[in-house]
Parts: sequence; C-alpha cells; structure tokens
Amino acid sequence: MSWREWAETSTRSVDVLDPLRGEETLAALQVSAESTLGSIARETGGLLVADGWFRLLGGGGPRLPSLAEWGGLTGTPLVEPVDRGLCVGFDCIGGFFVLLAQTERVHSFMPDTLDWQDTKLGYSQWVHWTMHGDVEGFYGDLWRPGCELPPDEALSIHEAAGSTRPVTELWALYPGGKLRELLSARGGD
Repeated sequence: MSWREWAETSTRSVDVLDPLRGEETLAALQVSAESTLGSIARETGGLLVADGWFRLLGGGGPRLPSLAEWGGLTGTPLVEPVDRGLCVGFDCIGGFFVLLAQTERVHSFMPDTLDWQDTKLGYSQWVHWTMHGDVEGFYGDLWRPGCELPPDEALSIHEAAGSTRPVTELWALYPGGKLRELLSARGGD
C-alpha cells in the first residue's frame, strides 16, 4: 500500500498540503519518486496527521518547510542539519523525528526526556505508524489529541503552561547536542 492508501484508511485526520518545491526537494533528496519518502517529497507540501499532532515534512509550502530546506540540502538551512540524517517530521509538543542513515530507521527526540530513542521503524513504517499505530501508547500522558497550533509552532513543555515556540527554536534548544551524542556513540561525527 502507498501512503495515500494509508491516509484514506486512517481513522485519524490526514491533511495533505500542496507542494511548492516538490520536484526540487525530490532532486535534492536523490531518492526514487516511487519510494514513500520520494512520493511525499514530490507530491505534498507536507502532511498534518491527527489534527496536526504530527507534521510530516514533504515538498514544502507556506505552512511547512521542505525536507530539503530543513535538512540544508538546498540554500541556507533553517536549522543545524543532521549529519547523515534527515529530520522527517515533528509533533505538537516539540518532539522531532530523524531518519538516520547509520541505522536506516527513524529516531525520535522526546522533550520530556530530552533524549533520542530508536523507534525501530523505517521511514515507510513510521509514516504508517503516524496514521495507524499506537501513538497514544507511545506518548502516554503527553498525548493531547487535537493540536490547534500552526504547523510551524509547538508547545514548549519546559516553559509556562500553554507556551508555544517556533519549531526551529525548539530544534535549536533541544535536539542538536543530544543528536551529536547519539551519532558519536554510533561511530558518527
């Protein structure tokens, strides 16, 4: 099944954003347009899943940056890029999801623990999980269905209740150093 079929059969809402830089993003990623990653990059500006709880990056648009923009693959990066990895999405509470080349799996950064964990899911499996998986079990007490924030903002759970920040600021605050530690532990730079 394709991500479009997963979206159509999901009990969670899936909002497919129009891409502005789909072909450019696909070319920068150097992946097949037939792959899940390539298809989402080319055909969407991103996906908002579960009422915007998950923000999956795609070809970029007015509401979300592209995979290539976030990853520094085209022009000036929005954030510090991931060495041999690609941020593929984030959530409503400042959690981030990075596809690491070293493991070929998506790793999550959770703001409550301030640490990275291996989801043990490849990219396609992770996309399916956002639409059909046990996200409530994964998030536990942090799960709050119905995120009403703009896609480029997230709750900052370490600040006053209800505080929000741009996700680019949260990336700079949280995962940068912790991701370098993870890569060093796995033999990366």
